[in-house]
Amino acid sequence: MLHGERIANVKVDPLEGELLRQQHPGITPGYHVNKRHWVMITEGQGVPDDLVRELVIDSYRLVRR
Repeated sequence: MLHGERIANVKVDPLEGELLRQQHPGITPGYHVNKRHWVMITEGQGVPDDLVRELVIDSYRLVRR
């Protein structure tokens, strides 16, 4: 939790991360990680659940390599 909000850091392709940050106010540069490769998703900020699931799965694939 960050300031009482649930958050998740996920790894993304840097170009995709930039687009996501522009499109969704609830997606910001990662907290305490490389801000080029990671984004932070904040609960309750309008990020659709299906997008969160997709980002978690993609993050797992990127980290697992």
